[in-house]
Amino acid sequence: MESTPKETLVPDIVANDPFWLPIIGVVSAAIFAVICLLMWGPRPEGVQGIMDVSYLPFFNASVNALVTVVLVCGWRFAVTGRLRAHRKAMLTAFGLSTAFL
Repeated sequence: MESTPKETLVPDIVANDPFWLPIIGVVSAAIFAVICLLMWGPRPEGVQGIMDVSYLPFFNASVNALVTVVLVCGWRFAVTGRLRAHRKAMLTAFGLSTAFL
């Protein structure tokens, strides 16, 4: 009796290809640098108090809560072997996280 191969979370071509790891590292470092620059970098004159951003903490917390729910669902999908649903949940969580940015 021949068993069918199980679906993997990461295709072999991506998991075994060292090409992607440096790209991920460079993109992560670049995003971190831009965030640091925006937080602690110089600000143009006269920018103080122009925009009302008082709603952003609530919006950020709401998006983070929704992402948490989707991540927990994705984890449950992975544990129970529902890999297609897991992949969709992880992509949804990624999309929601980047929507705030």
